[in-house]
Formats: sequence, C-alpha cells, structure tokens
Amino acid sequence: MKVVNIITAVSLLAGFSIATTAFAVAGKNEKAADETIAYNAETNEPIPHVSVDYDVNENGETYGIETNSPYMSDQPDLIPAIGDNGKQGYVRNSELIGEAPSSPEEAIRIQEERRANGNPPMVVNVYESDGVTVIDTLTSSD
Repeated sequence: MKVVNIITAVSLLAGFSIATTAFAVAGKNEKAADETIAYNAETNEPIPHVSVDYDVNENGETYGIETNSPYMSDQPDLIPAIGDNGKQGYVRNSELIGEAPSSPEEAIRIQEERRANGNPPMVVNVYESDGVTVIDTLTSSD
C-alpha cells in the first residue's frame, strides 16, 4: 500500500494534537463570530482568523493550499493532493477530517478508537478542481 504525505493530511487523519495547537471547530458556512475562539496552547492568546482569497469552482467550493489556521472556516473545501496513481488534483477537506469533534475529549476518544482498530487506512477520492470529477484515490495511513 502506498502512503502519501500531503500537506497535513496525515496529521489530520491521525487526529488532532491539542497539546501544541489550539482547538476550534465550526462549519464552513457559519459566521466567524459564531465559531469557538481558538487559543494558542503556549501563550493562551486568541489565534486570529486567516484571510485567504481561494479560487472558487462553479459549485461554490473553494480550492487551494490550506492555511495553518485552526478555524475550519479559514480552510478551503478542496486541498491539493497527489493520488495513489500519481494524478494531481484535490481532496475534499471534509472527507479527510470527517466530522469535527465537539471537544478535546472527543478528539482524544476518536484517536483512541482508531488506535484500537489498528489505525486502518483511509481512502478518499481525488478530484479535478470542480470537486465532481474523480481522477484518482488517495490512501493514507499512520
């Protein structure tokens, strides 16, 4: 099985690290003001949102290189990836991370469940920038 390391896909698939980064969850369509405020774990200072002008496809989905922001609303819908067969395209951010945990405790529980199940590989589709046309798959594991 081919393991591909793209941007932060592996770290996202492995779970959330709450010891060194902030924790924040929110839906893509929620207003930033409604999001949980993320704090730097070392300084306890609020982490600002990142303003990025991503490209937008005909379906209204954003695509491009993701930011390091902990806010889901600052991330594009589709992020660049190289599939198992070497095709360059985009993976759906939501497919990589799944449903966001509601708390740090839930994030830890999810990590522990994955470990207990042997950290099974995850396979997601690789799309053209339209977010519809599947051109490859991406298999990732820890």
